[in-house]
Amino acid sequence: MIPPINIAQGGSALPSGVAGPNTDLTGSALAAAGAGAGQAGGQRMPHIIPNPFDNTLLVQGTPQEWQQINNLLRQLDVPPRQVLIQMKVFELDLSDGFSEGLSAFLEPAGTNATGLGRALNLSSTVSGLSLSLGTLVGSTKELLGAFTAQETKGKTKLLSAPSIIATDSIPASMNIGTDVPVLTSQAVVGGVQSSGSSVFGNTVSSESTGMTMSITARISPSGVVTMIIDQDVSSPQATSSSGIDSPSFSQRQFQTQITVQDGDTVAIGGGIQEQKIDTVTGVPWLIRIPWIGGLFGSKSYSIARTELVVFITAKVLYDTNQLLDATEEIKDSLSHMKKTIKDQ
Repeated sequence: MIPPINIAQGGSALPSGVAGPNTDLTGSALAAAGAGAGQAGGQRMPHIIPNPFDNTLLVQGTPQEWQQINNLLRQLDVPPRQVLIQMKVFELDLSDGFSEGLSAFLEPAGTNATGLGRALNLSSTVSGLSLSLGTLVGSTKELLGAFTAQETKGKTKLLSAPSIIATDSIPASMNIGTDVPVLTSQAVVGGVQSSGSSVFGNTVSSESTGMTMSITARISPSGVVTMIIDQDVSSPQATSSSGIDSPSFSQRQFQTQITVQDGDTVAIGGGIQEQKIDTVTGVPWLIRIPWIGGLFGSKSYSIARTELVVFITAKVLYDTNQLLDATEEIKDSLSHMKKTIKDQ
């Protein structure tokens, strides 16, 4: 029997008993392989001799045998297919808030810092609307009141569109983002003080943020692409924990396996997150009176909504021309970088 031979381009299969490439055995590999390829059961077989030094095969046989072997090599010795993977991540953050309140207090006349007296003041600033009123109650007391109202709205849109070319069955990964310093521990430095206070030593590490994408694509002969996807989108934000001067991280992660046809675009996932907060402060019981309850305290509400959807497109590259076309497609999508790349 002829031993198995690795005929892939760039392979390094060695016949049994042949030393590694660092050993100078020029000619020995061919002799050893030829000695092992003979007759089996008295029936003549073609000789196939691998040359590991330049990754070639030497075939000895009849023209008919060579034709069969050559046809088999043409079917097996083909370059692996590649696929252009384009991903788009759409994220929309919506926020809406409103607050209003009335405060009043009684104090001796002439002691207020604003000097309102019997005046009505109305002001509008970037922080909202403010209405102030002061009036005398008798000859020794002054009643001061202030009404404030504020409304906020916000809208943030995030678009990420990474593209990567991957080879059949070989993992590909991409990371676009920044490393953010994170406080991991804090301790008092023994014996060291500054202005009578202890000095703290901080231990800081880094956390990668942004877009991280890992994909393994398997391509069938008919152009069906099966992808194992691991995607993570993270961004730093102000921490909500008191006393900790270190950022928090908003994280969205997808892990899935999908199968698509060549050129199809599908949504691999999405989500909606909504948070609503209502706050009421004021005089107990009176603040609950319908219609006039707002005269005895303040009310506020806020709504935060996040919408996220991820699309992916797979385009199989069957030859070198399609690979070049995919390269041009990636360049054309970078509208602001296109001129810079052309000048290089």
